[in-house]
Amino acid sequence: MSAESRARIPPASTAITLLGKGVGIEIFRRKEFYVLLFLMCIYAVGVIIAGAVGIEDAATFFFLLNLGLTFAYLSGHLLALLTAARQVPKELEHRTLYPLLAKPVTRQTYILGKWIATTAAGIATLFLLALLSFVPWLVFPEATELSGLLFLQMIVLGCLSIALVAALGLLLSLVVPPGVSLTVIALFFLFWNQAKAFLLAWYGDGPAAGFLGWVLQYIPDFSKLNLVTRYTDGVGPLGASEFLGLAVYGGLITALALLLTGVLFERRQL
Repeated sequence: MSAESRARIPPASTAITLLGKGVGIEIFRRKEFYVLLFLMCIYAVGVIIAGAVGIEDAATFFFLLNLGLTFAYLSGHLLALLTAARQVPKELEHRTLYPLLAKPVTRQTYILGKWIATTAAGIATLFLLALLSFVPWLVFPEATELSGLLFLQMIVLGCLSIALVAALGLLLSLVVPPGVSLTVIALFFLFWNQAKAFLLAWYGDGPAAGFLGWVLQYIPDFSKLNLVTRYTDGVGPLGASEFLGLAVYGGLITALALLLTGVLFERRQL
């Protein structure tokens, strides 16, 4: 590559910023975020009504708090997944990918920019809706205090989980249609823990039990990164080693998914 050609290549940070702005504009033009925010506002109004009619027991507080945090957690993942899964297919369909790569922007930078933007959108949704999920504190101020450290651990692992969902959404969108990738990842996110327990129970005494357990441990288990129920149940925070292990687990799987996405995208004929 000549010096003149290299001079025309924008810095990776500039390209990532521009890609992120494009993703942000797309999100605000679509309806998913506003629907999620509207539903969360309905939840907040319902909590206020519950307080106004005199429901003050602790069990109701913890139920409402769990409901709100769970919805915020799922909403952040859903928005990240929906946005990530349609990035490459949409740009291929509308032929807007070719001008981007001709800037030139490297394919690795393109994938990284899309992943960062979709992850940031999911995390922003999680934070915004999580704020609304704490309306029960205003209605039930006498409720038992919960662990601040566990809340921080829950948010950190939730952000890692959103990053993993975004990476998997980009990865599967390169090999299957967006609808299929959305369905597969959603099923894994919601039901993989139960499916894994069923498989281990079914083949637990079989000759292939050891091999099955070895294979299953390398399939992402999102339930390990979800601490919402632990938090609202009033359980203490994770130990430092356990929390660090979960953080490394989420980070390594996300990095692997991004690496595979980059390799597939680099080899894909556009």
